[in-house]
Amino acid sequence: MALVDIALRDAVALGEAFAALERVIRKGQDSGEFRTDVDPRFASFIFYGGLEEILTGWVMGQLPDGDEDVRVAERTIVEMLCDGLLSTSPTPA
Repeated sequence: MALVDIALRDAVALGEAFAALERVIRKGQDSGEFRTDVDPRFASFIFYGGLEEILTGWVMGQLPDGDEDVRVAERTIVEMLCDGLLSTSPTPA
């Protein structure tokens, strides 16, 4: 497989990942669980970027990567990104 083909395949897969995240965020907005004043496309890039930077930090030895460190990273991602998306108004029944 040529390098160009691999790059194209990876770009398509990455686009699909962003689209999936955007759909999740949009569904959360439609249900009233997520804020509607946040752009779902930008939020998907921010979410993915946060994950990517943590992975890069582990690979580059910039972040500790023990079992507890991974649990802290998971919890921090959810709290910072998801809680930041949560709507402050009550969720409709």
